[in-house]
Amino acid sequence: MRRLAQELRELRVTAGSPTYQRMARESGYAASTLSQAAGGERLPSLPVLLAYAAACGGSPADWEQRWHRAVRVLPPAAPMAFAPDGRTLATADGPTVGLWDVRDSRRLRDLTATGRVSALVFAPRGHTLAVRCTTGGSTRVELWNRDTGRAIRVITSGGQAGVPVFGGDDLLAVALRGPGASDSVKVFDASNGDLVQSLRTPCAVDSVVFSPEGTFLAAGGPGDCPVSVWDTTSLNPPDPRVLHPQGQGGSLHFSPDGQALIDVGDAVVLWNTSGWRSHDLGGVGAVRTAVFAPAGGTLAVAGEGGVALWNTDTDEALTAPVTGSTDLAAFSPDGGTLATATTGSGVRLWDVATGHLRTALVDSADVRWMEFAPDGRTLVTKDGNDPIQLWNVALPDPGTAVGEICAIVADDPALLHRSLVLPGGPVCPR
Repeated sequence: MRRLAQELRELRVTAGSPTYQRMARESGYAASTLSQAAGGERLPSLPVLLAYAAACGGSPADWEQRWHRAVRVLPPAAPMAFAPDGRTLATADGPTVGLWDVRDSRRLRDLTATGRVSALVFAPRGHTLAVRCTTGGSTRVELWNRDTGRAIRVITSGGQAGVPVFGGDDLLAVALRGPGASDSVKVFDASNGDLVQSLRTPCAVDSVVFSPEGTFLAAGGPGDCPVSVWDTTSLNPPDPRVLHPQGQGGSLHFSPDGQALIDVGDAVVLWNTSGWRSHDLGGVGAVRTAVFAPAGGTLAVAGEGGVALWNTDTDEALTAPVTGSTDLAAFSPDGGTLATATTGSGVRLWDVATGHLRTALVDSADVRWMEFAPDGRTLVTKDGNDPIQLWNVALPDPGTAVGEICAIVADDPALLHRSLVLPGGPVCPR
């Protein structure tokens, strides 16, 4: 995004540095819109970029290619997962799993599952990919070697398998239920698919999760099904701890530091793993999602009333930057940025420490899924049936941003004058 903005500024200089007012008359876009396009704060829409380029004598075909390189659009897909190295993205379309290099949108290879793929999960080291797919009326889980593209083993068949989860690189757990499978959680050796233990559950479970270090395994289900927790160091005998009060019957998530477990349904129930003491977290009406900050200790709960931030160590509410209905939330890997998405309003990036809006992503009004790449420089979004988009969200620090803005202002006498008479004194040097 910043590189594209720099290239736009260079194009304008090559064209003789026309004023933004002149470019506005030729392009039909406001001078402020064109100035923002070259500011590097947000990615301009394709029509704005092409209008800017045309006003400076640029080739439309060339600049459209540059815009697509900045956004990096991949074909439509539903299930997606990043490899831990952040360089490989797995996507699925029907039974085909595509592995992509996100640095240049290059397709590395395809894997062909035995049915329509509904979930993708990488092992922590990234060499093994677990694929859940549907075939013949049942849902099964297959293990694939990402590097060779070869199937390792089908580890479940018959009944309905839940989303597989890895406990380190050693264990893999899957919930099974329905005809052809007793209600249970199966634990496998992740390297070869051998069954390690079959854990009976008091009811049909559909959400299974390991704690970060693999010490605990938790499972829960819809309705009146309680949350069960096993100590993975003593799976034999396989007797779980049944948590009270009853959970929400939603999805289970451990905090990255392993100190808390949440059950996310219409509300959020949190248990501290040290003594399994429970807390109800609210403040946003009907809950739509909840996510932990990467270091643990902070939980963002998004819902119809906005976003609430909680300190999970003290159970205290923190100042949240977002009000109004919010559908999705995601923390950057360093925990400093919170991305939020609302249908019709698009994606916004917030500074967690200050609560200030950092930027809004153009043309992102109907995002259904989003996730940061592990390096924090890329945000992946999925808009309904539209292609996957990879956004460069490596924003400049304030000093760099001011310098780039002032470089734009210096080229326009009207904007330069306004910058010199702003309340509080000049922002840019004369």
